[in-house]
Amino acid sequence: MAFGGETALSRIERKIYSNAVVATPDSSENPVPACLKRIAPLPTPLRGGYAANLGDGLILACGGRTTTRQDYSNRACYKYDTGRNLW
Repeated sequence: MAFGGETALSRIERKIYSNAVVATPDSSENPVPACLKRIAPLPTPLRGGYAANLGDGLILACGGRTTTRQDYSNRACYKYDTGRNLW
């Protein structure tokens, strides 16, 4: 899973994203399940966080930063509900 991220639109302006995408290294042998092809965006834009699949469809996204400032860390975790497509 990949989620969030940051891009520099210019030397001054930056954008942080809240999107989430599931990918597989071998889509012919192990395709992404239909329920994970269109994942809802995270509740807040996030960069530099971590995601973990804990089994049984439970995915957690934690940490990272919610702003472009280096001194602000995100201390929240977001649990993804595959049945409702919500974080």
